[in-house]
Amino acid sequence: MIYRLDPAVVWFPGDGEVRLYHPVAREFRTLDGAAARIWLLLAEGGGTAGIAEQAAVEVRAVQEFVDQLLAQGLVRIDHGPPDHGPPDPGPAGALPGPGPRAAGG
Repeated sequence: MIYRLDPAVVWFPGDGEVRLYHPVAREFRTLDGAAARIWLLLAEGGGTAGIAEQAAVEVRAVQEFVDQLLAQGLVRIDHGPPDHGPPDPGPAGALPGPGPRAAGG
């Protein structure tokens, strides 16, 4: 299964962590360590097995973390070409313009 970050989530990486803001929940979060690596790999549109291999963590741990992100509305399941929008341009910090912008939008 392939996962995509919710395009409404504003996020940017920095110094081994990922900072994000979920506008629906109105929550700021900071991910670090394996969680930050998993988030960045999710941004590339991966499945749990590939992410686990690249992040050097167990598949079960990746799936548990992704399940939490799904439950919190930070990530969604990518159902394939007919249902997904434009490709994710990457982290907000990589986009032009002032300040962070929503990834994917």
